[in-house]
Amino acid sequence: VGCRRVQAALEDAGDAEARAALAFELRDHVYDASRCPHANYVLQRCIAVLEPDAVQFVVDELTPRALAVAKNKFGCRAVQRLLERCKPGQIEGVLAAMLDDFEELSRHVYGRFVLQHMLSHGPEAPRRRLRALVEAAAIDLCTHPQGGVVVVAALSAGGPDERRRVALRLLEEPQRLAAAASSARGA
Repeated sequence: VGCRRVQAALEDAGDAEARAALAFELRDHVYDASRCPHANYVLQRCIAVLEPDAVQFVVDELTPRALAVAKNKFGCRAVQRLLERCKPGQIEGVLAAMLDDFEELSRHVYGRFVLQHMLSHGPEAPRRRLRALVEAAAIDLCTHPQGGVVVVAALSAGGPDERRRVALRLLEEPQRLAAAASSARGA
């Protein structure tokens, strides 16, 4: 009930300055809020209702723990909201940190949600890097239940040439692709 009241207060605050002041009460508690089953909704609402510049404190507090946040059941949602709302240059650091651990994140039950979202909502440079990583590892990812979902997202998002490159990469190893397709764990 408490988190719903705070979310309502954020929505009902008179102006952007009042919303920012209320949200700023999370300062120094963003990481904990991102991992909480209730407070994560408040954090998501803050990101959704504030101007991108006003959520910089959220980006700053999550960046050092980007991988842990992306792999958390609730934290991954906050990262997805940042992808939707922030300016490209504002979140490129946190995205770069996550892409440095692409292999781990792409095979993680919650981390994959962040990568899927990055393919459709991410800034151009990190999205291009992610597509290259997916393309290079496509056949290996297909043999993993979470990784396969990331490959499917890469085949669904982006322009025709981008999707074609991933598909052609898969077709380079027909035996492995067939094995992945016939396994219970493959995409």
